[in-house]
Amino acid sequence: VPSQIVDRDGKRMLLISAKVGPVGYAVYDIRKGGNGKTASVLSVSEKGMENSVYKLSFDANGDICSIIDKRCGRELVETGKTVRLALFTKNESSRWPAWEILKETIDADPVSITDDVKISVVEDGPVRVSVCIERRHGESSFKQYVRLTNGGQDDRIDVVNDVLWQSTDALLKAEFPLSIFNEKAVYDLGVGTI
Repeated sequence: VPSQIVDRDGKRMLLISAKVGPVGYAVYDIRKGGNGKTASVLSVSEKGMENSVYKLSFDANGDICSIIDKRCGRELVETGKTVRLALFTKNESSRWPAWEILKETIDADPVSITDDVKISVVEDGPVRVSVCIERRHGESSFKQYVRLTNGGQDDRIDVVNDVLWQSTDALLKAEFPLSIFNEKAVYDLGVGTI
């Protein structure tokens, strides 16, 4: 099966394109060999990425401005919106600012994090592709990794955020404005669901 070696933070990982059914398992024997060339449907650049299921595009701020579901040809990002990190810079809570979120705070327009944006391809292999978007706002810095895979998890988009938080009286939110509507929703709580 296709495999890929990833070096990150002094650690070496081996990624394989495994397909395992629900409540199942698979055993793989890892050996050196092969010609090192495998056909892959993955592609990546600073402007976007693609696998067999999704085609993503980034704008100049590194925000995801388009997600095309190739299975049905549908745009999943709401028109005029982007998948982004949004910052609410005026959290007026004085009693519990670390966890009390006031309604007027989230009703305000958030700030896009667009200072010192750097977009780079960090993985380009037959199993996984990844783009790193680095940004800054004030003293806080943000690294966001967007990943697509080839194999068992093609229908998944991973967005991983690594934040060095140095902002006070502020709230950070990841916005996913999708063009999907459902009248019913399930909200989870610590002891149940609504």
